[in-house]
Amino acid sequence: MTWTDLIAAAPEAILVLTACAVLLQDAWATEGVLEAERGAATTWLALAGVCLAGVAAVAVAPSEPVAFGGMYVRDGITRLADLIALGTAGVGVLLADAYVRRTRLPAGEYYAIALDYVDLGEMNDPEFLDRIKDRATVFTLDDGGTKVLDLKISSPSS
Repeated sequence: MTWTDLIAAAPEAILVLTACAVLLQDAWATEGVLEAERGAATTWLALAGVCLAGVAAVAVAPSEPVAFGGMYVRDGITRLADLIALGTAGVGVLLADAYVRRTRLPAGEYYAIALDYVDLGEMNDPEFLDRIKDRATVFTLDDGGTKVLDLKISSPSS
């Protein structure tokens, strides 16, 4: 592996390093709580990394288009594929924050049960849900709140 090889793969390397930075920043900011409210820093860090990788995809013109012993080729098609993928990733990053906020569970009373197996379609079958309702754990969720439940795995037929 040479510096030329690393320069050829700079957009991908930047994206991998950005992913690691985003994961670490998110874990630090939320203190490991899975459903914690996230600030805008994670979104902007991810978007900055995607943009930086896009700049690298356009700007990096390796002296040799073939890298890593012929296993990687950086040509016009590679550049186009990178830009399409990075553009899609950038839009995804921008939309993700609003999507997560919109799809959070509203405040209310919920049922939780851990089943070892469920046939496809049974999860939406009212008769099936009525049969397992008595064995479910009932919990209340406040607006924007989280809960940790201790559930035992059971069989749907028991």
